Amino acid sequence: MLTALKLPQAEPMNDARTGARTLDLAIARSAIVFRCSWCALTVPAAIAVGGPESTGVWRTAAVVAVVLWGWAVWCVCRRQRRLPAGLVHADALLFALLLLAADVLLPRSLIGDGGTWVCASASVTVFLASWALLPYVAVLVTMAEMAAYGGGLALANVPVQPGAVLATVVVYPVQLVLGLLVVRLMRRIARTADDALTRQAQAQQRHAVDAAQAKDAYEQRLLLHDTVLSTLTAVARGIPSTRAALVRQRASQDLTRMEGACAIGPALAPRCVADVVEGAVREATLRGITLHACATRSLMLPPETAQAVSAALREGLSNIEQHAGVNTALLTATVTADGFVVGLQDFGSGFVSSASSPEAGWGLRRSIQQRMIDVGGLADVVSVPGAGTTVTLRWSAKPSEGGRPSDLYSTLLTSAYATGFSSGLTRLALYWHLFSGYLILASWHVYAHPEAEAAAWAALLGIVIWLIRRPSERGLSARQAWTLVVVIVSVSVLAVLGCPGHALIGKANWVYGGSGWFLVAVLTRRPAHRMMPTLLIVPVSGLIAVCRTDADGAGLMVSLMLVVVYFQLGALAMDAVLRGLGATAATSFHHFQQPETAHRARDEVRRHRALRYRELEEWLVPVVQDLADGSLHPGNQHDRTRAWAAAAALRVHLRHDRACEPTAGTDISTALSSCARRHGVAAEVRADVDEVPAIVLTVLSKTAARVLAHAQPGDAEIVLRGAADEAILTVCLPTTTPVGELRRAATAVAAASPGITTTATAVGQGRVWLQARWQQ
Repeated sequence: MLTALKLPQAEPMNDARTGARTLDLAIARSAIVFRCSWCALTVPAAIAVGGPESTGVWRTAAVVAVVLWGWAVWCVCRRQRRLPAGLVHADALLFALLLLAADVLLPRSLIGDGGTWVCASASVTVFLASWALLPYVAVLVTMAEMAAYGGGLALANVPVQPGAVLATVVVYPVQLVLGLLVVRLMRRIARTADDALTRQAQAQQRHAVDAAQAKDAYEQRLLLHDTVLSTLTAVARGIPSTRAALVRQRASQDLTRMEGACAIGPALAPRCVADVVEGAVREATLRGITLHACATRSLMLPPETAQAVSAALREGLSNIEQHAGVNTALLTATVTADGFVVGLQDFGSGFVSSASSPEAGWGLRRSIQQRMIDVGGLADVVSVPGAGTTVTLRWSAKPSEGGRPSDLYSTLLTSAYATGFSSGLTRLALYWHLFSGYLILASWHVYAHPEAEAAAWAALLGIVIWLIRRPSERGLSARQAWTLVVVIVSVSVLAVLGCPGHALIGKANWVYGGSGWFLVAVLTRRPAHRMMPTLLIVPVSGLIAVCRTDADGAGLMVSLMLVVVYFQLGALAMDAVLRGLGATAATSFHHFQQPETAHRARDEVRRHRALRYRELEEWLVPVVQDLADGSLHPGNQHDRTRAWAAAAALRVHLRHDRACEPTAGTDISTALSSCARRHGVAAEVRADVDEVPAIVLTVLSKTAARVLAHAQPGDAEIVLRGAADEAILTVCLPTTTPVGELRRAATAVAAASPGITTTATAVGQGRVWLQARWQQ
């Protein structure tokens, strides 16, 4: 019955109040569950109780009106995705009229009995009012239902016992208080979930922004390696003057790429394989390579895949230009059933792959293989010395899995709603149990052994207090849950057996409704599907009670049984609704967070790109500009030396990644590289100094800077390594300064830190090797 209802679906949240908005949706769904299911149960309940034959038409009309009203509630809540206040007011009016018409709807002997379908309908109204209305309005609605109950008794003019009437009337305000307390607790849980979700989202957003920034920095470094470094290296190694125009065009293209890297352009569009092949032919032309291309048929590629393939082919062409010793190559592109295979082959000198090569991590591994892996493809590089090299790129389209929200979001929200509701149900069981204490005192003279009833009540009180003191998020183990179920059932059976048969349908049977709430409180702390059969105890005990009552009370007992089971199953349905809404709300929040995170990531990437470009403007951009406008000629030896120095400096810049190296080593490498450039030296700097004391590191850095001041234009090697108790600085550079004078200059600076000794040796060809060693 409940599963047949189509509940309102959640829409993506448009702000960060996910918990509060989800709770409103949960209230709407719960209203559908409670009101619509009760309207369906009205039919068997009314049949079980019966009524005067002379008023059968009125009773039938009332039942039909209730069923139609349930359908109307379902339509309104499903459409508006909330429980409107006007709907609650109309609900209160309808069931107040039913209370006033009790004389024509119920047998005279049951008018005023709280277990009938008429009085129970008003109980649902009280709960809906506590959920959807302001507290003072909910109080007015409850008072109106109580007044309608009294008015129905007055219009029926039947003799009633004041105690029984009072016990029934008191139930309404008790239910109101319970509903208000549960909703208040749930709203507090929702606010807590909102705060926790916001903090978690901010942390994940920062992580996403940092990851996007690091990824962009890596991609920009690859771009510099594949374009600018490739061009400068080719110029430094010598390019025929006949290709000077191509060099200028290539440098202009590299300069455009560098300048374009400062901004984030529009999203890339899909490209076909034929376009990728044409782009590779153009890149080959700029490198003086004749590329014979062959493509079977075309295939549209995702933007990221097309970009990765183009970049990998560009790097492969650069390797042919620099290392193969040939100016022709073959490119084949074959489209498969779900992807493509691209092959780039040359018949040059080939090579023996070595992972220890300084460039092994860039040219092949990062620029080709890793690029393809990043887009879900593969890259194979096969080279035979003297027979050439073949680069094969493979990619297959895979179905998109779609964006899923963070499991952490779903876990956080589901846990907050489920534990909050479980805590609320446990408190509801406590409050109802305290009300049951009043029922015991009012029926004290009915019991054969009232002390036993009091002992049973105290035992259940101990259980509910233990549940309240135990945090809901800890749940219950299987042993704990079944132990509690056995104790609750045993105590309930003893309490029911102590109640006389004629009192089972009155307030003396205090345990019948209360035991169900205890079982529900246990069920919400364990997987419900494993322990759901325990709720069968409630209707089974109700049927036993039916057998113990007389014929006149049997119908009322069946009606009462339906009411009790209905409320407890409704509570479990609410628990399932809230657990399901955790994942729904996480999806909505995820969709809301995605654009904001992407916007922040773009801003951070744009800012860091601008900072990197300003750094390159100091020493790299002028060289590329001179190449582009012809001021730097590839046939001039001096210009080739300048290109070689810029290429060496760019290699050092690319090798030292702030995202991967310790900060101290990165700062030292950057500082010494800048110092070397100021003296016309292209220095290869390697620093591993994370554990070296700061004062020693400062002195060794100043020593290297003083030695570089005596260098001649050319290339140099600087190595600085050490640990907590030892460090060594090694510098090999071209210089015309005598060895003794250079050693004295280094010693003068190193003397600032005790324990540093210096040695220097001439190694020929105008180069000097100097070492400064520190020991603690």
